[in-house]
Amino acid sequence: MTMSDRRVVKDARGTDIGQIRKKKTPGLHATWYVGPMNDEKKCAVKKKGMMDITKCDADIYLGDSVIGGASGNWRAKSFKISIGGNQVAEVSRKTSAGSLLLDADSYSIEISAGVDSAFITMIVIALDEIYHDDN
Repeated sequence: MTMSDRRVVKDARGTDIGQIRKKKTPGLHATWYVGPMNDEKKCAVKKKGMMDITKCDADIYLGDSVIGGASGNWRAKSFKISIGGNQVAEVSRKTSAGSLLLDADSYSIEISAGVDSAFITMIVIALDEIYHDDN
């Protein structure tokens, strides 16, 4: 992470494949940009609604168009991601004594065949930042 809240996502070989950055200007809904190394603002993940703190609802934008969303229960760490009206990923986190002590921010992501796993991973990272337990 950099001072500008920018994160770089690397593949298994250590090659930079994408980046995530918090929107710098204040707004009503928390927003994180997601994109390849040459276009950090290609997509945005924007928090939806603020009334129920357990819900994990967000829109996924490509430019100014909503192309998908995430919905679920953040406290239960269980949510689904849809693109174009089709569910493309299911995310969960199993809580155990070990995960509480060692690695609380580990998720299990089931991604549908043919879906870009790096893109979905970056969406999950953005959701984690938006709905982090400390926020």
